[in-house]
Amino acid sequence: YNPEDEWTLRSETQNLAIQLRNAGKNAENFSMEKILWEILEKIEEENPGEGKLGGLIDQERSGRFSEVQEQITTYLSEEMYCPLSKVLEEKLSALDPKHDIGFLVHVGALAPHFYQVSRLLDELYGQVSVMTILFYPGSLEEPHGLRFMDLHDRPATGGYRVKIY
Repeated sequence: YNPEDEWTLRSETQNLAIQLRNAGKNAENFSMEKILWEILEKIEEENPGEGKLGGLIDQERSGRFSEVQEQITTYLSEEMYCPLSKVLEEKLSALDPKHDIGFLVHVGALAPHFYQVSRLLDELYGQVSVMTILFYPGSLEEPHGLRFMDLHDRPATGGYRVKIY
């Protein structure tokens, strides 16, 4: 979906969840924004000596945004911290594959370079058994590439295991 249509999409996912509930399915939203903050708060609790959110806020205020991005990527990737894919796998695994569907929403929170969506999908592949729909903010670049958040400084990526609509 067009990233500018985020608020419209939020409404539409609620409508879709209602339609699914009427058909006997339960849609559970998993906000990447909320999960990102949960992870950062957990890291802060485990590393109180580093300051607010592991010193990230101080770094950002001093204009070192690229360092902040790298640090967040490390927090979301490394086993010693709190890997995003493991957190999401745990949340999705709590659902019943026969009755539940996971909606991955607010994925734009991973922009501009905190975590590659393709990497997340690769890491979840084969790890969860519940149907999961990722609402991807970006544009389709023919023939099969995606441009996350329509960021033109990034190449369109492909290689997803699913058909892109």
